[in-house]
Amino acid sequence: MTRSSKFFFCLFQLLQVLKSLVVLLLIAARRDRGALKPRVTPEVPTEIEIDNEVAADFTVIDVFTQDRLGVLYAIAHTLTEVGLDIFLSKVATEAERVADVFYVRDRETGEKVRDPARLEAIRGRLAEALAALVARA
Repeated sequence: MTRSSKFFFCLFQLLQVLKSLVVLLLIAARRDRGALKPRVTPEVPTEIEIDNEVAADFTVIDVFTQDRLGVLYAIAHTLTEVGLDIFLSKVATEAERVADVFYVRDRETGEKVRDPARLEAIRGRLAEALAALVARA
């Protein structure tokens, strides 16, 4: 077999592969995506509760929200951004609802967060971070 005939043979084989690929893509595009309708889940409102009474040495932050990709990261990242150290977290998911609890202390003082204005700022930052997740979805 000459060089040029080898080239044309390889070219023919490549074209056959590409033709098969196009046929498969067309079949996949026409394929029925399934008889099941997309699952509709109820919307879960975001609730953030901050409690200084339930634990002697920690501020306890409960977060209830819709389960979605990135929720745990958004909460933990926000808590560290606002100057809190997380000592314990309890993470749970109930159907489409996240129920996460964080035991935190102020990074600078090592104490509970007692200032009402700061507690509201923390609540606000968490709410913003979780709302941003909804906006990206």
